[in-house]
Amino acid sequence: MVDKKMARERRGQSSTAFEASYRDLSDDRLIELLEGGMSMERTAAARILGQRKCSTALLPLCHALETETALYCRISISCIQQHG
Repeated sequence: MVDKKMARERRGQSSTAFEASYRDLSDDRLIELLEGGMSMERTAAARILGQRKCSTALLPLCHALETETALYCRISISCIQQHG
């Protein structure tokens, strides 16, 4: 079970509890995290920016969608574009 959890985390799956620790970050900092090395952080940043409907994040999110390789990050960014 641990292997499956680790594999999902590598693909960017994050929990609400994980994301909660990023909610107080500024929009600029979250945009920086979209280019970070941790896929879970990229997912959390994308979700939070989408919830905030941050217009300055639109271009960085589009760029992230073009370059993102982690499945859950791509899904989070796609959902923002569809529902944002």
